[in-house]
Amino acid sequence: MLMPRPFKIAHRAAHQNGASLIEVLVAIVIFSIGLLGVAGLQIASLRSSQYTSKTITATQAALEYSELMQMTPVEGTFSMNYDSNTALAAPASCLGTGVTCTDEQAFRYVQYDWAKRMEAAFPGGRIVVCQDVATRDAATSQLSWDCDNTSLTWVVKISWPSKEIDGNGDSVLVSSGTPRSAVQIFGRSRKVGGAT
Repeated sequence: MLMPRPFKIAHRAAHQNGASLIEVLVAIVIFSIGLLGVAGLQIASLRSSQYTSKTITATQAALEYSELMQMTPVEGTFSMNYDSNTALAAPASCLGTGVTCTDEQAFRYVQYDWAKRMEAAFPGGRIVVCQDVATRDAATSQLSWDCDNTSLTWVVKISWPSKEIDGNGDSVLVSSGTPRSAVQIFGRSRKVGGAT
């Protein structure tokens, strides 16, 4: 019976110094796939944080508009429908010494100032302030721009464009067909003269 020669096995092992080229290439491919996965997670995290930031800004803007409605003694409409494709018409300025304004003019100026800040915060967006109970479309369950204008509930609806990748792989701004945020606000909880 022949016995295997152990010194030849040891001799072959002694000549195998380092990894082969194929092993190195496989390791690089696996490492590259891992890096692509991490990059994808980073992009998704960035988009999510941008959306959250815009939603927080929209909520703060709605609450600020509610405060404007509470502090003004004006009885009348607080509605607003602003689209970034339409230029805002500036009302008469109520700033400066010697300038007198009615309560209505003062509110319109403050409303205009608020809208200009929203234009800067949500470029390419749309803002609707209206009376509405059902902020969602019954058929699609998505937020809707439509308002019933009869309820006591005031709503601030805001939309902003988001970056999407088109068919060519380019990043483009895409407007949302529906509001991205709809915040119910208190509106007017008091009448002029303090009566509720």
